[in-house]
Amino acid sequence: MNKKYYRNILILVVFLFIIIFNQGCNLLNNPFLESDLNSNGTYTSIFEDLNLPKDYELRIVLSWGIAPVDLDSHLTVPNSDGSRFHCFWSNKGYQDIDPFALLDIDDLDSYGPEITTIYKINSGIYRYSVHDYTNRLSTSSTELSTSNAVIKVYQQINKKDILLYDFTVPNAPGTLWTVFEYDGTNFTPINIMTFESNWVLIN
Repeated sequence: MNKKYYRNILILVVFLFIIIFNQGCNLLNNPFLESDLNSNGTYTSIFEDLNLPKDYELRIVLSWGIAPVDLDSHLTVPNSDGSRFHCFWSNKGYQDIDPFALLDIDDLDSYGPEITTIYKINSGIYRYSVHDYTNRLSTSSTELSTSNAVIKVYQQINKKDILLYDFTVPNAPGTLWTVFEYDGTNFTPINIMTFESNWVLIN
């Protein structure tokens, strides 16, 4: 066997090591990619580790795999006056005034977590979606569906983080995953995949 063969083998080994190392680092940095519940169905330390405000109504956590690089959380919420507010990377929202909802963590380089929190419930419909920003101009992409994206919705009860719902991305083409609606009491799963190039139009 010639030197070129051994060189190619070495390059492959180094490449695989980098992938495994990076994935391991991301697992350490994002515990939501692993099981995060203890035996009684609660977890009380993850959000504290991320230095997020302790008191909240709902916390929505998006995690995914290595591709696409950039998935975005979008939460459209009711204001107190009946108008609507769009929480996303360009207009993250506010914790202490309308809409009392905020994109706390915006992740730009795979895995997540990307975290959106509702700090006070207003009357009306909340709608949560995930946008594949990386492939936003595509009309045929399946990367979102193969991203292993997972949504976990937590509620704080007696100062503990209770996992209410777990949503997994559907196996269908699309760049926009409309995940669920919430009316302040009940969740309505939607789980529809569509194509959307303009993030401003997500509602």
